Amino acid sequence: LYDPIAHLLRYGTIETIVVLSDGEPTAGRYRETEPFLDAIARLNQYSRTKIHCIALGENSTLLERLAADNGGIYRRADLPPEPSPEPEEAEGEEDEERPEEGTSDGSSIADARRGTFSAIFKVRSPRSAIDAMIARDAYNGRERPKDYVLADHSFLVHVPEEYRADASFGLLVWIDPSERGHVPFATVLDGAKLLCASPDDAGNDASIWVRAGLALDAVHNMKRRFVLDEKRIYVAGFSGGGRMASRLGVMYADEFAGAMPIDGTDWWEDLPADEFPGKWFRGRYQKPVGEIWKKAVERNRYVLVTGEHDGNRPGTKAAYHHGFEKAGFEHVTYVEIPGKRHEWPSIQWFEKLIDRLDPPARRR
Repeated sequence: LYDPIAHLLRYGTIETIVVLSDGEPTAGRYRETEPFLDAIARLNQYSRTKIHCIALGENSTLLERLAADNGGIYRRADLPPEPSPEPEEAEGEEDEERPEEGTSDGSSIADARRGTFSAIFKVRSPRSAIDAMIARDAYNGRERPKDYVLADHSFLVHVPEEYRADASFGLLVWIDPSERGHVPFATVLDGAKLLCASPDDAGNDASIWVRAGLALDAVHNMKRRFVLDEKRIYVAGFSGGGRMASRLGVMYADEFAGAMPIDGTDWWEDLPADEFPGKWFRGRYQKPVGEIWKKAVERNRYVLVTGEHDGNRPGTKAAYHHGFEKAGFEHVTYVEIPGKRHEWPSIQWFEKLIDRLDPPARRR
């Protein structure tokens, strides 16, 4: 029980957590109740998230105390009866289905799943091939980057309930700093007519090749599965995921229409650290050339986000002033959120940021 609650509390912007359990849960790594409750209390001392708990079936002392200590409500509910099994259909020859127009795998776009769910993609993007990424990044290291098997990785996908296959919806690829994919503020994305795909196993501990490759694979497979407005495909992320988003948003400006790095922004060349005289922020990637660079400078949108008290604020400011602004990027915005530390922006701020990245006038 500890790990999922702690994961949510660390973001600092969750207002309410509801825990449901059909048995007495274990305290996880803390084993005993008291250390577990103390650890949750320490994590929750600033955000003050309300934790409501529902025990399905038997009473749970642990859940009752967890709710009481965190301003929540505890309830016990009876489990519903087991449903009767559906009769199995007789086996027979299935009619061969032809792929619908706009799909490449025979799936029906009109019947595409809505909501938030986990998915496994099996088709690599041509751009995510190791040789293709090495060429794009002009990598000349002594060790060849280790490849990955796409089918071994899962993605968290969100599709708005109002999704229609009319190319009016865009896509946000989210790169999280943790090992799990994340859909940031789904209600905001729904209002902006944006689907979301976020790879698991693409956190800060993964190699840049895996993180970049999975993000490119997300775009490739979401375009295969859904009819998207390809002028509204963006990449975003938080902290180390933000750094990857800033990198991909420029290096792959021909794939993404913009990027929104939050609390972590990189640039391709070394930048002076104005607040630390004599120090420099190291360049992190290869500058693209030709039409890709031109599209990044003239057409793509970039929203560089930091907080007043975020430790990565100096680097983000340097990337904005000495990087994007100096290079003449026409659609770049620097946003410094008052009072914010190295944590998620509030949902209100996130909505404003999405509107900067994907202006309502772009939406159909």
